[in-house]
Amino acid sequence: MKIKPLNILFIILMFCTSSTVFSDVKYKDQVSVSIGMVNSSFSQQEGAISDSKTASSGSVSVIALDLSYEFFFNRRFSFFLRGTGSGLAGEISKYFSFSGGQRFYFGADGTSAKFKDNDFEISTVPVFRYYAGWTAGTFYMIYEPKKEVRSDIGVEFGGLGGILFSADPKSSYKCELTVLKGSGTETTSMDIQVFFGASYFVNSFF
Repeated sequence: MKIKPLNILFIILMFCTSSTVFSDVKYKDQVSVSIGMVNSSFSQQEGAISDSKTASSGSVSVIALDLSYEFFFNRRFSFFLRGTGSGLAGEISKYFSFSGGQRFYFGADGTSAKFKDNDFEISTVPVFRYYAGWTAGTFYMIYEPKKEVRSDIGVEFGGLGGILFSADPKSSYKCELTVLKGSGTETTSMDIQVFFGASYFVNSFF
């Protein structure tokens, strides 16, 4: 099928100035479900433990489930809410967090979109996407310094990056890496999280 030059020009204008060419632009949100590994290297703070004990360091490695919801108000970036929790394998050590942040997409639009005008209606579905962003939130951790079992709560901040590859018009395979610096009531920590899963386009609540 031949594409007329006028249609090619129209498509180019759509991607360059979609907000002005079309009277109605709707972006879909995205829900992601992933499973992976959380590795947290911790160091106890001297002033946060009793005088009879010495501060120690170690690591927590757990299998965790990760859920996130992305809100798109623009083709190339999103705001998200995210919950992560372990305990799937029955480990003594555990990690839970609730966070939010932004993802910035490169190379392609971040979400499926519908561009509508009086004479045209075009739907787009990205095939391959990659992104980077930032995240901040709170965490709760059960950890094992030496022969003890202790817990800590605090805040963490860091960066993330990932890739998505379309499986069909509504879903994609996903891989994400997150690196976080944590500060708790009795520990400081550095977290590395790797998750693999799937994402699904859903209609926006807004």
